[in-house]
Amino acid sequence: MGIGLGFGLGPLRVYIPLSGGRRGRSRRRVKVYGFCGINHRSAAAAGRCKGCRSIIARQAAEAAGRAEAKHARRTAPQPAPIHGHPVQAVPPHDGRMPPDPRPIQPALPVGRPGTSGTWWWFLIPLLSCGMGTFVMVLIGGVKLRSRAHQVAAAGYLAGTLAFIIGTNVTETNHGGLPDWVLVPFCIIPWFGGLAHVLWLQLKVQAAANAAAGPAPWTNLGTDPAIVAAQKRAQRRHEARALLASQPALAAELRIGRPDITARQYDDGGLVDVNHVREDWLAHALELTPAQAAEIVTARERPGGLHSADELVVYCSSLTPDLVAIIQDRLVFLPR
Repeated sequence: MGIGLGFGLGPLRVYIPLSGGRRGRSRRRVKVYGFCGINHRSAAAAGRCKGCRSIIARQAAEAAGRAEAKHARRTAPQPAPIHGHPVQAVPPHDGRMPPDPRPIQPALPVGRPGTSGTWWWFLIPLLSCGMGTFVMVLIGGVKLRSRAHQVAAAGYLAGTLAFIIGTNVTETNHGGLPDWVLVPFCIIPWFGGLAHVLWLQLKVQAAANAAAGPAPWTNLGTDPAIVAAQKRAQRRHEARALLASQPALAAELRIGRPDITARQYDDGGLVDVNHVREDWLAHALELTPAQAAEIVTARERPGGLHSADELVVYCSSLTPDLVAIIQDRLVFLPR
């Protein structure tokens, strides 16, 4: 035998069966990480996220061709070795590794991200007269790991239950006080929840598209300079994936350390901001000596630097526009 509630105004009556559910455990507030729109619970989870790793690669593909410039050779006295690895004072081969022997991949068309995952969400609050609003808001809150949306889902549920119970225990449809009290509990979950779900489904879809990442190549023509820039961007994307999945192997390959002569792996020009020497920061990132010196000072903080945003915060000479241009070449390994 099922248990349910009937409600309605006038001749419109609706019966909804109720079922019990296990109450969820309360969760304490935790620090979140990530830049792709999904709040990761730890830095390690953010490092494994495909969307977080691909955001910078996408920006590089858009800025390819204008962010690359010829590097001037510089002379400097030979410094002492670092941890047994000789350090080069003058960048060989104009600051780049030898050419990659692998053949260049053909250009692939850029497809439009799919939208089949959430397009139907708004139909639930619309067709259920707002009774299903809390379900879709809760799903969106879980996908985005947003406590605010989960609390909003609880509010919609409370309003819906208040409307159902109120229509069953009071005399309605007579234009009296009960009607004026109960109508907002129907209108807010219905129309307010519809707008909320429409906005929420767009946000969830945007986070899913960011996690999917861009296509490895864009169809920008056959200009050798553009093809070379595309190839370096792809190498940086592969090196970042290697840093996230196999940090020990990445450390052995000296990813992000163009100042070490012993390495042979081509990482596409990545620069480890927390470890590369000052003169190499200026050379590889096309910065002034004063800007490179300011970065070196900022990274002496406990734990070093962790993101490109911190460069803007702690280095007054680095503007957000400048950091946006160079951030595709930046990595921040722990000190």
